[in-house]
Amino acid sequence: MNRHHHSHRHSRHRSWWQEYRFEIIVLALLGLGIFLLVEKLEIKAFIFRQLRRLILGTATNISSLANRLFELLREVETSDIVGILLILTALGMIFYRLRNRYILRHGPLRNCLKCGSDMHRIHRRLRHRILGVILWADVRYYSCKKCTFKGIRVAPRT
Repeated sequence: MNRHHHSHRHSRHRSWWQEYRFEIIVLALLGLGIFLLVEKLEIKAFIFRQLRRLILGTATNISSLANRLFELLREVETSDIVGILLILTALGMIFYRLRNRYILRHGPLRNCLKCGSDMHRIHRRLRHRILGVILWADVRYYSCKKCTFKGIRVAPRT
């Protein structure tokens, strides 16, 4: 008897849309199909013209950008390129070091840092997702089972 009562509690009245959406979609598709067969608006020609305009415009912009890039490269000397590469290498090394230090600092989080209790995973926030992308790391968010402590665990992606 308890099971029977339980099933009535979860049954809901279906909305008008839920009840008839299949029929509505079928009628809409039939109507649109018939309209497209008998229309005289030249939709295909219009779409073709717009697509052609978009493709030609994109090609023109890419060509212009390539010409500007080649002009810029003509003015750059080899020593400038080597200098830029050395600076980018140094910045990459700094980022790699900071990333590894951050990962070591926020490594395994098995127990609460306040009370020593077990931790359980909770949903990450947007800032944790962004941090994971920036550090190219796996960021997980934890909460203590007994107190209000929350913390993250950061591990390198494999």
